[in-house]
Amino acid sequence: MTEYIVESIKPGMTETLDKAWWMGNSKGEFTVKSTDHLNYKPNLYFHIVKWEAPDEGWVKCNTDGARKGNPGESSYGFCLRNSTGDLLYAEAQCIDITTNIEAEIIAMWNALKYCKRQGINNIILETDSLSLKNMIMRDWKIPWSLTEKIEEIQKIMANMHIQVMHIFREANELADCIANLAIIQEEKQHYDSFHSLPSRVRR
Repeated sequence: MTEYIVESIKPGMTETLDKAWWMGNSKGEFTVKSTDHLNYKPNLYFHIVKWEAPDEGWVKCNTDGARKGNPGESSYGFCLRNSTGDLLYAEAQCIDITTNIEAEIIAMWNALKYCKRQGINNIILETDSLSLKNMIMRDWKIPWSLTEKIEEIQKIMANMHIQVMHIFREANELADCIANLAIIQEEKQHYDSFHSLPSRVRR
């Protein structure tokens, strides 16, 4: 077999790296002979994803939308917990056929309306929808079809102390679970304590 450099099948690399040496046979099969340029070891970063209680004097509100299909039969869910992690209130309900983002918006809209009625003003609002978070914070342009509800949310927020945070789904499990359960239930679900939650979501 002949040792040579195969320009057309070299692995992706910058021009400053050495070219790959390949060994080929008469059948057109190639193997890498020298892989010095492939010894790059990326830095790995680990981040523990979990729900964390807010500081004293604040309430953390997690919201989520669930759906079967996009668009499809949908539901929303939200939950409020205090600085000790105790559940203050949670709500979930099946809604009309919507898209993913519409269900997320309805969840946040209902959560903020509840907080306004209860006089809850210091809120850390968490959503696993980065699109919704960016639209609420005016970082992204709002599609015309979503403008009305988004502006209603922003109007409610204007009279509150709110921090809007994007989180991963693993840190939004309670809101996600009750929203998914609500899809198969006709009536609105209310929970005012940890022990009132369905057994499958008490974790």
